[in-house]
Amino acid sequence: MSSDNSYLKKANLKGECNKWMMGIEGLEHKYDSISFRNAELLENSIRTDPAKGLQSIAEVFIGTINEAYDGNTIADIMCRNDPHESLTRPIINAVGNVYPELSRKEKDIAIEQIISVFDGMRYDKVNGVTCPGVMPGVREPLLVADVSLVSWFYWPGIEEGQKLAKVYPNFAEMEINLIDSNGMFYPNKVEGDFSVGYGFLRSDTTNYGEHYAKVANPFFLERLMKGIVAVRFGDTKDGDEIKKGDARLRELLPECLHDRIEPLRQEHDWVDPKKIARR
Repeated sequence: MSSDNSYLKKANLKGECNKWMMGIEGLEHKYDSISFRNAELLENSIRTDPAKGLQSIAEVFIGTINEAYDGNTIADIMCRNDPHESLTRPIINAVGNVYPELSRKEKDIAIEQIISVFDGMRYDKVNGVTCPGVMPGVREPLLVADVSLVSWFYWPGIEEGQKLAKVYPNFAEMEINLIDSNGMFYPNKVEGDFSVGYGFLRSDTTNYGEHYAKVANPFFLERLMKGIVAVRFGDTKDGDEIKKGDARLRELLPECLHDRIEPLRQEHDWVDPKKIARR
């Protein structure tokens, strides 16, 4: 009889676990549906009317979270302050999709909106220190660089690139598994294109930076280099710092990219943190 009871307990536990997993899958589907719908609307709004669309970024971001956690339970209330990354990343990536096309003034509006939201969250929930976070899943290099320059608390790091380099120490295998025919990372295989791209270029992470630079999409590679240069030189104050930064990048990056460093630094096409209002 006791063995029967044990069997029933195990069966009931398995049934409860299946229900729980189905519940989690249902929530993830709900989150995806909400976030991708709102992200698409936001991107279209920015493209159609940049002035209006850019000013709505924070509203759409917060609105997406509130729509997902629409109840008054303790769980919903707590999750509004600790939203799942599947809700937040698509909204920021929608901005990233149009970010390279924006003027500097328009980019600053976008950054101000994004920073206003991030400053209301725990920094580790933004940069992914203790969880997947928002910034590690941001794909656009120029957006990652500008957000990080305004607040280094939100720098996502290059951990994903380092991890994938260990999974694929052989360049040919990495290329087959992670890079499509256009030289872009498969979105279902890579979360943060900037973090992975920068990681793959660095000599302290891989030995195939030169090969990756040759197969990477040239438009993405140019933005990736702009982001890397911005992150390296955005805080430089004098000639010695510039020399040290240049030497460090030449140490890290493939030789084929060395001649791009100084022209991109001279462009100085990155955010001025002093112009971004903080609450």
